[in-house]
Amino acid sequence: MNDGRGHFTVTTLPVEAQFSIVFASLVFDANGDTHPDILLAGNQYGVPPVLGRYDASRGTLLLGDGRGGFRAADPSQAIPLDGQIRGLAFVIRGTKAPLLAVARNNATLQLLSSARFTPLTPSR
Repeated sequence: MNDGRGHFTVTTLPVEAQFSIVFASLVFDANGDTHPDILLAGNQYGVPPVLGRYDASRGTLLLGDGRGGFRAADPSQAIPLDGQIRGLAFVIRGTKAPLLAVARNNATLQLLSSARFTPLTPSR
């Protein structure tokens, strides 16, 4: 955790953060409580058949408690992601709800729309 003054603290994340390989993450307020939440995504298909694909992730949403702790969101709160995710970003559209851009390896760009996507503005 970055306290904004050049100090960092290591924080343990829930075990769900390690269910699959992670290539992309995005911090935003997913549930409207003004606390930073983290969306993790990844997967890797190009591995030797003897190992099997690393494809257990449909996206993992970690909800922040405002004190640096996180818990995995209930699956009903999940943001359904599919494929080998390599990047996540918001597309801001003026007064409209932002779009979540999902960059996937060897696939088209996915754009997801939801009123609950609330990008965080840096506090000063």
